[in-house]
Amino acid sequence: MRIAQFYALLATVMLVVAAISGCSEQTCTPRAYQFCQGQNGCHGVQTCAADGNTWGLCDCGDGLYGTGGSTSTQDAAAQD
Repeated sequence: MRIAQFYALLATVMLVVAAISGCSEQTCTPRAYQFCQGQNGCHGVQTCAADGNTWGLCDCGDGLYGTGGSTSTQDAAAQD
Protein backbone atom coordinates (compact mmCIF):
# COMPACT_ATOMS: atom_id res chain seq x y z
CA MET A 1 0.00 0.00 0.00
CA ARG A 2 2.83 2.40 0.79
CA ILE A 3 4.37 1.90 -2.67
CA ALA A 4 1.08 2.85 -4.33
CA GLN A 5 0.90 6.02 -2.22
CA PHE A 6 4.49 6.86 -3.09
CA TYR A 7 3.81 6.54 -6.83
CA ALA A 8 0.61 8.57 -6.53
CA LEU A 9 2.51 11.34 -4.76
CA LEU A 10 5.33 11.18 -7.31
CA ALA A 11 2.85 11.44 -10.19
CA THR A 12 1.18 14.43 -8.55
CA VAL A 13 4.49 16.21 -8.08
CA MET A 14 5.44 15.55 -11.70
CA LEU A 15 2.12 16.96 -12.93
CA VAL A 16 2.56 20.11 -10.84
CA VAL A 17 6.10 20.64 -12.13
CA ALA A 18 4.95 20.14 -15.73
CA ALA A 19 2.11 22.63 -15.27
CA ILE A 20 4.37 25.26 -13.73
CA SER A 21 7.06 24.91 -16.37
CA GLY A 22 4.47 25.23 -19.14
CA CYS A 23 3.51 28.70 -17.90
CA SER A 24 6.82 30.20 -18.93
CA GLU A 25 6.54 29.51 -22.66
CA GLN A 26 7.22 32.49 -24.88
CA THR A 27 4.89 33.72 -27.59
CA CYS A 28 7.74 34.88 -29.81
CA THR A 29 11.52 35.18 -29.96
CA PRO A 30 12.55 38.34 -28.05
CA ARG A 31 13.26 41.29 -30.37
CA ALA A 32 12.42 39.27 -33.49
CA TYR A 33 10.13 40.82 -36.07
CA GLN A 34 7.44 39.56 -38.40
CA PHE A 35 5.32 40.95 -41.21
CA CYS A 36 1.82 42.11 -40.27
CA GLN A 37 -1.27 43.78 -41.64
CA GLY A 38 -2.65 46.72 -39.67
CA GLN A 39 -6.30 47.57 -39.17
CA ASN A 40 -6.29 50.02 -42.09
CA GLY A 41 -5.01 47.29 -44.41
CA CYS A 42 -1.45 48.61 -44.39
CA HIS A 43 1.43 46.16 -44.54
CA GLY A 44 4.27 46.53 -42.06
CA VAL A 45 6.31 44.82 -39.39
CA GLN A 46 5.92 44.27 -35.69
CA THR A 47 8.58 43.48 -33.11
CA CYS A 48 8.48 40.94 -30.32
CA ALA A 49 8.82 42.38 -26.82
CA ALA A 50 12.07 41.85 -24.92
CA ASP A 51 10.37 39.30 -22.64
CA GLY A 52 9.03 37.26 -25.58
CA ASN A 53 5.44 37.38 -24.35
CA THR A 54 3.79 39.83 -26.77
CA TRP A 55 4.05 41.28 -30.25
CA GLY A 56 4.14 45.07 -30.61
CA LEU A 57 1.83 47.16 -32.76
CA CYS A 58 2.00 46.82 -36.54
CA ASP A 59 4.34 49.57 -37.86
CA CYS A 60 3.48 50.41 -41.46
CA GLY A 61 6.27 52.96 -41.75
CA ASP A 62 3.97 55.95 -42.27
CA GLY A 63 3.81 57.02 -38.65
CA LEU A 64 0.39 55.41 -38.26
CA TYR A 65 0.33 52.25 -36.20
CA GLY A 66 -2.26 49.55 -36.49
CA THR A 67 -3.60 47.87 -33.40
CA GLY A 68 -2.74 44.31 -34.12
CA GLY A 69 -4.30 42.84 -37.22
CA SER A 70 -3.34 39.56 -38.79
CA THR A 71 0.17 38.21 -38.43
CA SER A 72 2.29 35.56 -40.04
CA THR A 73 3.11 32.39 -38.13
CA GLN A 74 6.89 32.69 -38.46
CA ASP A 75 9.48 35.22 -37.42
CA ALA A 76 10.55 37.26 -40.45
CA ALA A 77 14.19 36.51 -39.59
CA ALA A 78 13.45 32.82 -40.12
CA GLN A 79 12.14 33.51 -43.64
CA ASP A 80 15.57 34.61 -44.97
